[in-house]
Amino acid sequence: MRALVFGAVLVLASLPAAADPREDTLAGISRCASLPDDRTFLDCVYGAAQPMRAKLGLPPAPSFQTQLVPPAPYRTSLPPPMASAPAAPAALPAPARTASVAPQQKNNGIFGSVFNGDETERMASYSFSRGGFFTVTLSNGEVWRQQSNDKTFATWGAKPSDYYVTVQGDPTGGYTLSVRGDDGLYRVERVR
Repeated sequence: MRALVFGAVLVLASLPAAADPREDTLAGISRCASLPDDRTFLDCVYGAAQPMRAKLGLPPAPSFQTQLVPPAPYRTSLPPPMASAPAAPAALPAPARTASVAPQQKNNGIFGSVFNGDETERMASYSFSRGGFFTVTLSNGEVWRQQSNDKTFATWGAKPSDYYVTVQGDPTGGYTLSVRGDDGLYRVERVR
C-alpha cells in the first residue's frame, strides 16, 4: 500500500502546475529572447503578452505577433525510469525528428530544454528565395523549406557544411529548425 501511495505522490509531483496568465506571459517573453532582430523581438514580446491581454479583456494581439512566440519546450508528465529497470522509449507529445551527426550545444535560457540529447545533421546546401525565405538540404537528403509566414530571417553566409541543423516537432504539429551558432528559430515544412 505504501508503494502505491508513494507512486501516486511521484506522479502528481511530476505533473506541470497550471500556470496563470502572468506566468504564461513571462515564459513567452523569455522565449522571445532568442530572436536576433530587435523589431522581431519587440513584436514577439507583444505576442507573448496575449494571455494577459485575454485575462484583462483587451483586444487580442495580431496573429503575426503571436506566431512569433517560440513554442515552449516539451515536458513529460512522468519521472524517468529507475536506473535498475530497463529504459523504455519515451513517447513524445508531438512529432519530433532529429538526425545524428554531432551533438548540439544549445543555450535555452532560464527555462532550459527538457531534452538535452538533441542531435544535429550537417547542412548540405541552402538557398534563399526572393522573399528571403530559405530552403535547406541536409546531408541525409531531407529538404526543409521555411514557411512564408515566418518573420525570422536567416543571414547565413558561410559554406553549408559549416552549419549543423536540428529540426524538431513543435506542440502545434509543425516543425522548427535551428542552426548551431544562429539564434534564430525558424518555422519550416518538409519538402522531401
